[in-house]
Amino acid sequence: MAARKTPKKQSKFAFIRQQPATLSAAEVVAKAKALGMKFDVTYVHKARRTAKEKEAAAVKKTVTAKPTATATSKSTAPSKSDFIRAQPAKLSAAEVVAKGKAEGVKFSSQLVYRVRGGSKAKKVIAKKPSTVPTAAPSKSPAAVSKADFVRARSHLSAEEIVEDAKAAGIKLGASYIHDVRGYDTAKAKKKRAAKKASKLAVTHGTQPSITATSSTAEDLLRAVAAEVGLGRAIELLWGERARVRAVIEGG
Repeated sequence: MAARKTPKKQSKFAFIRQQPATLSAAEVVAKAKALGMKFDVTYVHKARRTAKEKEAAAVKKTVTAKPTATATSKSTAPSKSDFIRAQPAKLSAAEVVAKGKAEGVKFSSQLVYRVRGGSKAKKVIAKKPSTVPTAAPSKSPAAVSKADFVRARSHLSAEEIVEDAKAAGIKLGASYIHDVRGYDTAKAKKKRAAKKASKLAVTHGTQPSITATSSTAEDLLRAVAAEVGLGRAIELLWGERARVRAVIEGG
């Protein structure tokens, strides 16, 4: 027959923790004495203080564990710039701002222009063939010129480009933007006229004559001056004039 096990004796600390907090230390000592347990009032205070410290430590551990999940969720949230790049290009700056506000992402329309303008400028630089010799890798790549900065923002108004340039640390005025765009327009017209004249020469077997009105020359001078300076522009036009004379006289 198996020996009967004696019940495990309760510890003094466990006995004190089981007593209601409304009982005084003296009452706990008296109750324990009736059950054959001996300790004094000081031990009761010590046991209760230790129990409170353990409970406080457990609560603190639970509270500090929650912010970890919050911090992790915040780190996965997209940045303002990434949010703007993810929006369709057909949306206006105001529409992108409104959409961001609805999703709890706050930013201004200027940031929209800056992010979109920066992305287009990077694409222009990537497509433009490099003219820097490969023998000098130590040199840093040349910065985007003011004219290229303006051309990369053909979809914006002159005032918006001025604000974009100011944010990027580039100084230029609305008149410069109009000059660059006028130069590009005149250059495109001249290219189309030369192409058309070349086709006529091939068709009729004659060399096309080179003509220019005074208004076209003035527009070209103004556009070239905006790009390379007035003095250099005049030199280029005088050289072009001499070349035209040589072609006509030689013909």
